[in-house]
Amino acid sequence: MKCSNCSLTNKVLAVIAMIALVVGSNYGVEFSINSWLTWGAFPYPFTFLVTELIQKTYGKNKAREIVYWGFCVCVGVAFLWMNRRIALASSLAFLFAHLLNVWIFDLLSKEKWWVAPVFSALVASAFDTVLFFSLAFWGEKTSWAQLALGDFAVKVPMIGVSVLLYWFVTRRGLAPGQVSLESPFEEFQKRDYLH
Repeated sequence: MKCSNCSLTNKVLAVIAMIALVVGSNYGVEFSINSWLTWGAFPYPFTFLVTELIQKTYGKNKAREIVYWGFCVCVGVAFLWMNRRIALASSLAFLFAHLLNVWIFDLLSKEKWWVAPVFSALVASAFDTVLFFSLAFWGEKTSWAQLALGDFAVKVPMIGVSVLLYWFVTRRGLAPGQVSLESPFEEFQKRDYLH
């Protein structure tokens, strides 16, 4: 069953999700768990899930649109209450990493269901991590490389969780604008989930 007004609703929800995840990550990066990890590492990988679900459902142009909207709103929010250097680093890393994510996802979208979300999120997340930490902490007492390695070490399993969520949403027909009434058992009988 298709929803007649889902496009605008889903765009707004996607932008709100992006804002919440990015602002939460930016706030969390200011609090260290230890010498190599901040709280910001945990929510951020799910921003790629938002982009990938929009791209899977509406295409790469809508995904880019969500990235641009998320970027514009996040820049405004970040510069209002955050450290300016972290706000700038976060904004640039978000924009370029998410555009890279959309591009890689599009290139790999014809492969098995898991290839595009896994590789696009991993590559974009690695790029985002290096760009963000090098810009935000270059020249500081804190080792940006150490923070980046710790951050990426957490992002990898978080990306794994987001890929499982991607599988659940897209394979169960729960992508934006769709409703699935089948039980998981019936669905397993109909589909080959590895292909």
